[in-house]
Amino acid sequence: MRTLPLVAALLLVSCIGNISDQGHPGGGPGQGPGAPGARPAGGMNPGSTSPLGTGGAKGGPVASVLPPGPVTLDLLDKDLGPVGPAPMRRLNRREYNNVARDLVGDVSRPADAWTAETALSGFDTDVAGQATTPAEIEQFLAAAEQVARGAIANLATLAGCDPAAIGDDACALAFIDRFASRAYRRPLAADQKMRLKTVFDQGRRGGTFADGVRLVVEAVMQSPFFLYRLEFGEAPVAGAPRVALSGPELAARLSFFLTGSMPDEPLRMAGAAGSLRTTAGIEEQARRLLAKAEARPIVANFHHQWLDLDRLDGLSKDPKLYPMYSSRVSASLQAGNGAFAQHVYIDRGDASLEELFTAPYAFVDGTSARTYGLPMSTSTKLDKVMLKEPRAGLLTDAAVMAALAGAIDTAPVGRGVFVRRSLLCQPPPSPPADMAIEVPPPNPMLTTRERYAAHRANAICAGCHRLLDTIGFGFENYDAIGRYRDVDNGKPVDASGELIGTAANDGPFRGAVELGRLLVKSRELPRCLVEGWLAYVLGRRTATEDERTVATLAGWLGGPDGKMRDLLIAITRTPTFRYRPPIVAEVCR
Repeated sequence: MRTLPLVAALLLVSCIGNISDQGHPGGGPGQGPGAPGARPAGGMNPGSTSPLGTGGAKGGPVASVLPPGPVTLDLLDKDLGPVGPAPMRRLNRREYNNVARDLVGDVSRPADAWTAETALSGFDTDVAGQATTPAEIEQFLAAAEQVARGAIANLATLAGCDPAAIGDDACALAFIDRFASRAYRRPLAADQKMRLKTVFDQGRRGGTFADGVRLVVEAVMQSPFFLYRLEFGEAPVAGAPRVALSGPELAARLSFFLTGSMPDEPLRMAGAAGSLRTTAGIEEQARRLLAKAEARPIVANFHHQWLDLDRLDGLSKDPKLYPMYSSRVSASLQAGNGAFAQHVYIDRGDASLEELFTAPYAFVDGTSARTYGLPMSTSTKLDKVMLKEPRAGLLTDAAVMAALAGAIDTAPVGRGVFVRRSLLCQPPPSPPADMAIEVPPPNPMLTTRERYAAHRANAICAGCHRLLDTIGFGFENYDAIGRYRDVDNGKPVDASGELIGTAANDGPFRGAVELGRLLVKSRELPRCLVEGWLAYVLGRRTATEDERTVATLAGWLGGPDGKMRDLLIAITRTPTFRYRPPIVAEVCR
C-alpha cells in the first residue's frame, strides 16, 4: 500500500515557520563549505596569508584566544561565548541501519540501497552533502515499508502488550507512546500521539491490529522527527549567546557520536532525568558508551574516512609487479587499520598522539602478513604484532601507503599532499589550470626519487613540489602496496626529506619514522586531528566560533596530558557539543 507519502506529508504539516539560512541553526542547507561562518577547505585559519594555510598554528587567532600557561581541559568550562552552527542533520545510511537494528531488531541494512552521501568535508556526516531529492524520498519510503514488514513478524515483542487482554485501542496507544518516543529520541507530544493513533486506525480499518502497527512503523520512520536529528534546545535566555540543548537532545548527540545509533535505555533515562546538564553527568555516560562494542566501529570509521581509505576499493595494482595484491588483501589491510585505531583509542586507554603516529606495531592476520614481512598463514584473526621493519603507526600503515600510491609506483607527490592536507590542514594550492600534469614514466634505470627530480628542476613547479616532494620522498621505503623495501630498481632507497612550513617544528628527517616524530611535536597535527573529529561529530567544518574549543583541545592533546580516549570524552564537554546558537525563528514549534 503506497499511501504513506500522504501520511508522511500530513506529519510534516505539523512543522510550521520558515526555514532560512539566516534563522535556522547552522544556516540550514546553506551552511556548507564556503558559507558564512564555515572554515575554508582543509581547516585553513581565517586571515591566513600562507599559501598552505596554517591550521591556526602560526599565531593570530589561536595565540590570542587562550590565556598564557599550560593548556588544560578546564578551559572548556570557562568558555562562555557564542558557539558555532548547529545544522539540522539527517540520519546517514550507516546511522539509519544502526537505528533500524536497535529500534526493531532489523539487521537487513535497508539503507545500503540508498544513494551514497556526498562527503564534502571528507565525512559522511556532513550536512552539506545531505540534500534530499525526490528519488531519496522514495528510498525512505521503501526502507520504512521493508522495516515495518519485518518488524510485525514478532508482533508481541514489538507491541509490548496484548490487545486481546487490554483492547486494541489501549494497546495501540501504549505501543505508539513507547515506540515513537524511542524513534523520535524525545518525549512524544500529545498531538503527535493522537495523529499516530489516527494512522493506526487507518491501517486497522479493514485489516488487523498488526496492519495498524505496521502502518504506524512506516509513518514514524518517514517522519522528520525520526529522519532528522532535530535540536530545539531548552528555553532560550534573553540576550544569551547560546542555547543549551535539552537532555534528550544531548543523549542523542552522545549516542550518535559514540555508537552511531539512537540512545540506549540508560542514556534515555539520564537525558530525561536531567543528568546530562553537568559535564560530570555527560562524562559518565560518554565513558560508559565508549566501553560498549558499538563504539569500536565509530573509531575505525572516522579513521577510514579521515585517511580516505575508500580509495582502495576501486584501486587496482599492476598484477605483474604486485601479484600478491588482491581485493582480499586490501580488505584485510583496511580491517587492520581499523583494529589499530580501536586499540590506540579504546583498549590502551592512556595512549597518546605519539603512539597513534609512531607505534612500531600493526594488526595483522594471515592474509595481510606478507605485506608486513611476516610468514603467510591461514589465521583470520587480527593480532597485534611488533614489527621488525621500521613502521610508524598510522603514518606508515600498509593500507594508507597502498591507498596513496598508484598502480605502478609510490606516488610521492600524492603522499606529500596527504600529509599537508589531512595531517597538517595545509592544503596546497591547485596547479595552474593550463598546466599539463605529467607523471614521470617508469624507467628501470632510475629510482622513483630520481624520476621525480624534474619537478624541482622546473621553476614553475619547484615552489609547490618543494613543499610536497620533500615529505613524500620520506615514504619511499614503502612500495605501492605498502610493503617495506630498502632497494628501488636495484639502488638503495633514499628516504631523506625535510618538513617545512610548520609553526615551530621544521627540520630534516630520514624516513617516515623520523617524520612521524616531527609531526607529533608540531602544533599543526593535533589541531588538524581535532578539527577532523569535530567535523565528523558536528556534521560541518569548524567555524570561527569554535576557535577557543579547537585551540584548547589541540593544545591539550599535543601536551603531556593528552590521551586519545580522553579526546573523545573531552569533545562531549565542549560548549559547541552542548549548546546551539540562538535562532531568529523557531522551527517545528
